[in-house]
Amino acid sequence: MKRVYTLKGLDCPNCSAKIEKEVGELDGVHSSSVNLMKQTLTVSISPNIASTIDVAKATKAIVMQNIVIALGIKSIFLILGA
Repeated sequence: MKRVYTLKGLDCPNCSAKIEKEVGELDGVHSSSVNLMKQTLTVSISPNIASTIDVAKATKAIVMQNIVIALGIKSIFLILGA
């Protein structure tokens, strides 16, 4: 089963690569592919193992992790620059 998800506001190549890698490692996911230009995530899954909600939750967790790390690094440089 192939599903396509819209990733609104995705413009970071590093983030898209991490999303593609992490979602691809989920149980029941055969393959995942992020199209940065179309801002979509295409996932090929086993219909009886991985649900749409599991994939969406994992993708959101990865995005939130990237945001926290990016803000943390920026904060460190801001503090060190002052």
